[in-house]
Amino acid sequence: MAEKDFIFQGFTPKNHLEAVRNLLGIERIERVILSVAFITEEGVRLIEEQLRRVADKTLVFAGIRNEITSQQALALLKDTGASVYVVDTGARGLIFHPKIYL
Repeated sequence: MAEKDFIFQGFTPKNHLEAVRNLLGIERIERVILSVAFITEEGVRLIEEQLRRVADKTLVFAGIRNEITSQQALALLKDTGASVYVVDTGARGLIFHPKIYL
């Protein structure tokens, strides 16, 4: 059964790190899709071990027009074996800002 959660960081007990770790911990997972506004190297390191276990089944979409996503984070993410796609909106006033963990 699929679980749907709404995370209001700071207002609800759950947080984004917990949600991603729970997702990556699902046994016999068939596919992982992560779609996020930005990626930091520190953030990748927090999930790196779990991510490597399912990287061959993982697609990541990350925004890059935000001055937060780093080249180091993207390189580390690719090094795990995940398929990484960057999203550039082409405009400073329009940013890619989802937080989807499937």
